[in-house]
Amino acid sequence: MRFPVGTGKANRLVGKSSAFVVTVLASCIIPGIAVAFYLRREPLLVSLYLASWTAFTLYSLSPIRLKNRGGWGVLADASGAHLFPTLLAIALVYRWSLKPFDAVWFVSAGVWSLSFGIRGIIWHQLNDLRYDEKINLRTFARTHNIAWLQRLGNFIVFPTELAALVVMLWRTRCVIAVTLLGFYALLNFLRKRLWGSNFCIVAPRTQFHHILMHEYYEVFFPLAFILASSSRYAVDAIVIIVHALVFPKRARGTIIDIAGIINGLRRISTPKRLLTRARKAADNASMAINKLLANRGEG
Repeated sequence: MRFPVGTGKANRLVGKSSAFVVTVLASCIIPGIAVAFYLRREPLLVSLYLASWTAFTLYSLSPIRLKNRGGWGVLADASGAHLFPTLLAIALVYRWSLKPFDAVWFVSAGVWSLSFGIRGIIWHQLNDLRYDEKINLRTFARTHNIAWLQRLGNFIVFPTELAALVVMLWRTRCVIAVTLLGFYALLNFLRKRLWGSNFCIVAPRTQFHHILMHEYYEVFFPLAFILASSSRYAVDAIVIIVHALVFPKRARGTIIDIAGIINGLRRISTPKRLLTRARKAADNASMAINKLLANRGEG
C-alpha cells in the first residue's frame, strides 16, 4: 500500500509491515461486514450504514480519491463523518422504539450534521494547506480563496447549521438544551474576556480555543437530553458516566475551564470588595473627623 509521505505530516503506518497494515484493515472491514449483514433486512439502516463506508472509500482511495477533487471531497468527508452516522443513529432509535417517524426532525438533523461536517472539513483543509501544497493535492481549500471560504462558512454554512439546530430544539422542546446553549454562550464570553480566547467558524485563528459550537455539540447537547431522560427514568443518568468515558478529553477540558473561570472571577471580585471596604472605611473616618471638628467648633 502507498501513502502520501511527502507532506511532512505524521503517518503512523510508515515503517509498518504489510502484515500489520492488512491486520489493521481487516479489524475494520470484518466487523463492518458483520454489522451490514446484521442490518440486511432493514433497507434504510443498511443503506445509511454502507453510505458512510462508501463516502470514506471514495474520499480516500485512488483512482477516484474525492479528496483531490475540490468540493466533492468536502461533501464526501462531511457525509461520511457526520451526515450518514447521524441519520443512522436517528433511524436506529426510531426502529427500536417503534415510535412514529418524525420527518422534520430527520431532515433538520441531516442539514445540521452536514453543515457542521462541512465546516469541520474546511477548517481541517485550511490547517493542512502547507502540507497539501507539498504534494500538489487539489483540496477544496487549495482551489479557493481563503477570504471566499470564510464568507462561505460565516454567511451560508454556519447560518444554515444554526437554523437547522433551532428546528431540532423546537421539535424536541428540550428546555435544558436551550438553557445549556445559553450557558455555553456565557462560558465563551468569559473565556474571551478573561483569557483572550478566540473561536473560529471555519478559518483557524490565533489563541484558538475550539471550532464554534463543537463543545456544545459534544458536551452540553448530549448532556441536556441525558438529564431530560433521567428526570423520567433515573437509571438513564448512568449514561452521563458512559459519555464522559467515551469523550473524556472534551468533558475534562470543559470542567477545567469552568473551574478556572470561577477562580478568575473570584480574583477579580476580591480586590473590588477590598476597595469597597476601604472606601467605606475612609468615608466613615471622614464623617467622624467632620463630626469631631464640628463639636470643637461649637465648644
